[in-house]
Amino acid sequence: MTKTELFLVLTKPNKNSFYRWVYNTKFIEDYKNLQLGNVGSWCRASSSLTKKFYPQDNN
Repeated sequence: MTKTELFLVLTKPNKNSFYRWVYNTKFIEDYKNLQLGNVGSWCRASSSLTKKFYPQDNN
C-alpha cells in the first residue's frame, strides 16, 4: 500500500472529500511509514493526494 493510500485509510474521507483531522502522533503501528522526517513527499502540494482533493490548486 502506498503512503497516500495509507493516509486515506487513516483519515477516512467521505464522498465530499472531507476527512477527519489526524495528528502525526497517530502515525504509529500500521501507519508508521507516514511519519514525517525531512521529506514528506507524499503530502506535498505537488503530490497525488493534493491533486486528487485540491485539483484547482494545481494549475
